[in-house]
Amino acid sequence: MQTPRWSEVADFFGRTNGQPLGVYVFGAGVKDWEKAIAAVVSQGWQVGFTSIGRPDLPGVREIFAGADDLSASLSVQPLVGLFMTTRFSTADEIEFGLHSDDVRGQTGLDAVCTFLRVVAQAVGKPAVLTSEELRPRHLLAYDPGTDHFAVRPETPRTG
Repeated sequence: MQTPRWSEVADFFGRTNGQPLGVYVFGAGVKDWEKAIAAVVSQGWQVGFTSIGRPDLPGVREIFAGADDLSASLSVQPLVGLFMTTRFSTADEIEFGLHSDDVRGQTGLDAVCTFLRVVAQAVGKPAVLTSEELRPRHLLAYDPGTDHFAVRPETPRTG
């Protein structure tokens, strides 16, 4: 498996002007969230959890059970200065947001690709990187079944 080259995506990151991006796994459920969070935490990356009234990261089921307070967030730093943050918005899709300006060069792209791979392999479903505003137009996709990245792939169909 080879990660994409910065030259293949630099133009996209150059046009975004700090635009929010999202790492998504569509067609997910609570069990997928549990697997994804466990995999991310196991990487040894810096992880920070914040929530009103919850000092430590609770189980994912507990977070979604109390989702009406909309206060839980988890921030993961796979590379210094690159933050992937989820607010646990819905159990139906895994979403981590990041800022495009934080992805700098091949090192930043490699960190994003590693994050995509870790999450996708944990849940056994494709993960995509896309603009939060243009979700159907993916920049990157990782398929754990083939261990392959695709740059600007066709939008995968979810079942």
